[in-house]
Amino acid sequence: MTILVRYSERPEGKAALERAIEEARSRGMRLHVVDLLRGPDRDSESQLKSWDQTLRQARERAAGLQERLSEQGLAAYVEVVPNRSEEPAEALLGVARRLEPEMIVLGLRRRSPVGKLVMGSMAQDVLLGAECAVLAVKAPEDAE
Repeated sequence: MTILVRYSERPEGKAALERAIEEARSRGMRLHVVDLLRGPDRDSESQLKSWDQTLRQARERAAGLQERLSEQGLAAYVEVVPNRSEEPAEALLGVARRLEPEMIVLGLRRRSPVGKLVMGSMAQDVLLGAECAVLAVKAPEDAE
């Protein structure tokens, strides 16, 4: 049984990871961490070179996180998911369909209602599209 968490270096991503770790420990579940990377919009040489570097750095961060989680005694896997075409919510839901987790843990950004209306909400899309429980976590206000 698995808990899937979307991780990023942002405060909400870190808060989601911390809560997912707590949930995995308390439930005796495996943790699957996903870092979704948005790829370049165009295939220009400079963007592709930058993308390669971004992808390499993300994989290095993932390996370091994998090691830290293992040192903490957690059964965990950290995956970098490069994404050039899908919306982030759809990419995460794709991973969820593949893994069939018991729960998805997401970090929420603090935005105004107008900001959510204009920009949409990945969390809302995941909540509506997931076939399992979804736990939404806010970062502490002082972390922003």
